[in-house]
Amino acid sequence: MSRLFFTIALVGVALSALGGGTVLLLSRADMETKGVFHKADVRMAARRFTEAEDLLLERFPNEGERTADVWLRLGVCRSMREDWQGAEAMFRAGLRLAPDDARLEYNQALLYDRMGDADRAEAALNRMRESGAYFPGVSYHLGRLAEDRGDLKTADAYYVEELNKDPSYHLAWERHLILSRRWKQGASGEKDGQQ
Repeated sequence: MSRLFFTIALVGVALSALGGGTVLLLSRADMETKGVFHKADVRMAARRFTEAEDLLLERFPNEGERTADVWLRLGVCRSMREDWQGAEAMFRAGLRLAPDDARLEYNQALLYDRMGDADRAEAALNRMRESGAYFPGVSYHLGRLAEDRGDLKTADAYYVEELNKDPSYHLAWERHLILSRRWKQGASGEKDGQQ
């Protein structure tokens, strides 16, 4: 046993010396959990949400064993199956464990939007935005909500805010360009009408 430990330690030192970073040793339970998350994520990516949820519930049958990561995945599965109440309950359970988990807050805001509750969606996104920590897509989704209610100038300001934080956010670019073209066409139409 000591020989195995020595070998692992030696490999860790060698990797660190070569710039390989820190060697993390995971317990068997941690490795199994990561494997379950990976399998669930693959199913979710394939839009097999019921299978993903069943897999998670099989591995974590007791609510007390569920981490914020489990609640997040369960909430997304329910949301994608349009079980709004179930999804909201899952996100809330996760937020009780991890009140500052931006992933849970963001997905809960998107859930409210999908439910047609723009006010709660906007309030949740604004709480995230005002926290000062950047989470991708928050300003973009605030822009979408503003655009949906017809406030195009505010929408574009949110799109630009998102682009200032993440210039590669293609959805914000698309909406910003569409609005810019719309304003440009409106301005040229006014000039044409004056001539």
